[in-house]
Amino acid sequence: MLISYDVSSIYMKCDIIYLCIQHANNSRKNKSMSKQPSGANELISSSRMSDKAEYSAHIQEAMRYDKLRPSEYHIAMTIMHAISHGLNKEMWENEQQKTVNTLTNQPPDEKTPHADVANRYEQTIAHFKDLVLWPW
Repeated sequence: MLISYDVSSIYMKCDIIYLCIQHANNSRKNKSMSKQPSGANELISSSRMSDKAEYSAHIQEAMRYDKLRPSEYHIAMTIMHAISHGLNKEMWENEQQKTVNTLTNQPPDEKTPHADVANRYEQTIAHFKDLVLWPW
């Protein structure tokens, strides 16, 4: 139990660091952009931030109960990044082409749920859907 707690706390710290870096990057972008954003942009940004916060809560819950495997954490973080930038599934898959191709070319893990699917990518999607981590 101590080991899983330490791993969860490490992932949560990584999550916080990732969010801080994203915030810093966004702050730099905002300084270079116009100082008078339209009301529509503010609404979209607020909605995306809400979606991102909700997704982050799902990640933390999955980690708290040891349901998110360490190998899936990076995928969850890239999905959260996509959510915060309003990307759809196809855009996210294009950004993550190397990961998607690697998982697609691997057979499913027989020791984990959804072993009846065609490949590891499909298995990961099914697992993320179970954890409410697949937004599309």
